[in-house]
Amino acid sequence: MPKTLFPVGAKPILHHIIDKITDEGGIKTFSKIIFLTGSFSEMIKYYIDILKPKIPIKYRPVAKTPHLTLRQLKIKTAFMVHYSDIVLEGTVNWRKFIGYHKFMRKTEGVIGTLMVSSKYYLPVGRVVVDDKDIIQRFKEKPFRTFGHYINMAVSIFEPEFLAYIKNDDDRLYGDCVANAMKAGKKFAIFKHSDWKHIQKLSDWYEAQKEKFPNDVP
Repeated sequence: MPKTLFPVGAKPILHHIIDKITDEGGIKTFSKIIFLTGSFSEMIKYYIDILKPKIPIKYRPVAKTPHLTLRQLKIKTAFMVHYSDIVLEGTVNWRKFIGYHKFMRKTEGVIGTLMVSSKYYLPVGRVVVDDKDIIQRFKEKPFRTFGHYINMAVSIFEPEFLAYIKNDDDRLYGDCVANAMKAGKKFAIFKHSDWKHIQKLSDWYEAQKEKFPNDVP
């Protein structure tokens, strides 16, 4: 089964993501959700049909990689990317997130804003910023993350970012964002603390233990 249907607490990861995106703030912010699906796409569609989200859903099968498929969508407006193994917790003010991106777009010329956390220590993506919160260095899968901001794989991008997705890129952030930064493009950060990245079985186990402390040994 797809990782996104693994339960975290009482409902699958996918359910957490949809609930968060389609909350009151999300309904007023997002016009549609596009799922890039690969294996198990029918299972994902079936589950989403049960949920009946309040924001229109579209599906696009992944050709080679999700980010290449993203480029093929030829999106014309700013858009958000949300990886399917990320569970955001606490209150997420989507309008504030997008408003901050627009402000940084206008004042600093950024083409993307990455949601980051300083409370997660697994080697995902290490971000170093300047005093204006503009990303200066990004390291995918670093050896050490303690004391740094960590990329949460929830980001807003401008359509021009799609031009920096190359056919041989393997990673959206480690390759595509890096391509854009080498070309002189800027990215900002937006801080959010409470989240889970269900990257490995041990991450899932820890998430379950937190949700059901009396049921998990």
